[in-house]
Amino acid sequence: LKLFKNYHGEPCSVDSYLKLDRNKSIKFLRKGLVNLSEGYECLDSSRPWILYWILHSLGLLGDHITDPAHVNAIVDFISKCQNPEGGFGGGPGQISHLAPTYAATNALCILGTESAYKVIDRPKLVSWMNKLRLKDGSFLMHEDGEVDIRGVYCALSVSRLTNIYSP
Repeated sequence: LKLFKNYHGEPCSVDSYLKLDRNKSIKFLRKGLVNLSEGYECLDSSRPWILYWILHSLGLLGDHITDPAHVNAIVDFISKCQNPEGGFGGGPGQISHLAPTYAATNALCILGTESAYKVIDRPKLVSWMNKLRLKDGSFLMHEDGEVDIRGVYCALSVSRLTNIYSP
């Protein structure tokens, strides 16, 4: 199929136009675990998401973070995003919200170490999520926050991953 045009305007196939450089991608992703450029400053409240996306992408590329120092640094950072009531914020000191709770939980599960699992305070997470649950089965995204389908998805996913699911 000649669906694409190259930089010179000539028809080309998908295979010749789209190539994933696995090594460059892995290098870029691993660099993002340590330091992000200034262009990412606007995503400060999405730091658990960035970690989740990077860890998930590395996993899809067959590259896993196994160095204990890197794992511990990620676990330590995510633990600083967890609030005393049990949920996770988008960064240290930010309010608990179901979306970054989902991302943080997924990131910790991808790491899969005992220290990663221990970060999640499951009894407090249950208590916090119960505060967000409404009588109709929907969930607030955060206390006094909006209600939409993301809340149900995030709550169900987190509860299944952490084995706190209940009817």
